[in-house]
Amino acid sequence: MAPPPAKGGAKTNKRVLFVPTCLAK
Repeated sequence: MAPPPAKGGAKTNKRVLFVPTCLAK
């Protein structure tokens, strides 16, 4: 998975990474 983009809200990036992480587990 590519790293989160520098632009964009931190909450959005966290949410995007949080969802796949939960699904992966």
